[in-house]
Order: sequence, then C-alpha cells, then structure tokens
Amino acid sequence: MCHIDDTHTKLVALKTDGRTFKKFMQSYDREGQYKNVTICRAESDVSHFQSVCVQFFQSLHDNLIQIFPLLANASRLEQTNWPDDPLQKTLHREAEVAKLCKEFGLASSVAAEVVKEFTIFKKTSGKQTGPNLHALMQTSEVLLISSAECETGFSQMNLYHTSVRNKLLGNTVNDLLMVGINGPPLHAFNAKKYVISWPQS
Repeated sequence: MCHIDDTHTKLVALKTDGRTFKKFMQSYDREGQYKNVTICRAESDVSHFQSVCVQFFQSLHDNLIQIFPLLANASRLEQTNWPDDPLQKTLHREAEVAKLCKEFGLASSVAAEVVKEFTIFKKTSGKQTGPNLHALMQTSEVLLISSAECETGFSQMNLYHTSVRNKLLGNTVNDLLMVGINGPPLHAFNAKKYVISWPQS
C-alpha cells in the first residue's frame, strides 16, 4: 500500500510537474526545438496539451484506485495505518472494515461481529483479536494484488496446448504447466538417464 499511495501522489504531481515536459519546454524556449526536432505550435496548442495531460494522469490515478479497492480496505486492519490520536483511532476505518466483510460475502450478522471485534482490537492496540476478525485478517493476508499469476499460466498453456498438440489430456497439460511455471529451469534437467533408458524399453 505504501508503493500504491506513493504512485497515487506521483500521478497527481505529474499533472502539472512532469520532468520530461519541463525539459521539453526549456529546450523549446531556448532553441525552438527538442532533440534536434524543430517544434511548430499554434497559440492553442499549450492549453490543449495541458488539458489532455491533466485528463490522462487523472485517469491513470482513478484507474489505479479502482484496481485496488479490496486491498485498500484490507490495509485498514494493519496497525501501522492507525492514527496516533486515541479519539481518531476510535473512529478509524470501521466503514472500510464493514465494506471488506461485504466484499468477502460475509453475512450481516458476522460483519457486525467483525466490526465489534475490530473496535476491541483497536482499544487493546492489536493484542486482542476475536475469532471473526482473526478469520477476516487471515483471509486478507492472501489477497492477490494482481492477475499476473493467471496471465503467466495462460501464456504457458498457449505454449504447450497448440493446434499441433490439441489432443493432450487435461492431466498432461496440468503436469506440463506445473513444471513450466514452478519447475527448475531446462538447463538443470539431466536427460542422460532417460535417453539411455529409451532404447532399452
């Protein structure tokens, strides 16, 4: 979440303070060109570019927030994110915890218990965890922050299950994927004993 929050801040800053854009404008003001390319511009180009630039970085910022809402809500359970002031800590993020319960499909009665246990959890500075809150925290710890693992699996499957090998059984494809994704690299495979055994069989 620290990296995500830092990216949010940088995207907002880039709306008005891009490093490359500064270099571009300095080069244009000084020489009328950028990297030996002559720049021709109309009066409305600057305002139009700034408008598009602001919209672009704002869209990136908004999309990043939409990608990680579950992770953001789960981070409220971390003590490092709690305010120091006791009064603020009392009111801290109970709505997000309730929303997290809803995202995980917990019943309303269980969600109410989680919020109660979260209140006690805060008052005891994280020392007393109820059973429902403990289960929620364990679940949140295994949240995936991206779909990279799935995409890797699909890419590997496309390499193995081609039009030439479309009759492979599901178990065979599964074994190939297990080795391809989790197995040792190809150069670590000693094929000598298998090559010797083939003529003997």
